[in-house]
Amino acid sequence: VRLGVVGMRVREHTLAREQLDRFLATLGAPVVTHLRDTQNYVQLAARGLTLWDVAPHRVERDLLQWQPLLDWLEETPR
Repeated sequence: VRLGVVGMRVREHTLAREQLDRFLATLGAPVVTHLRDTQNYVQLAARGLTLWDVAPHRVERDLLQWQPLLDWLEETPR
């Protein structure tokens, strides 16, 4: 089994982010990415949409944060 960690609703440049990173470093599992705390997910879900259903420029930062996870998933043997 291959295990990777994704930080959810992480605010950059905060003490909480630093503490999370220190904790994750003790787990021995790779941190694949951190996804920021944004209302994009809430607003899109309310409309039944995902990040990939809207114009990329509206969610560019979020798509960039998802790319490491997508790459990691592609590397996972099936």
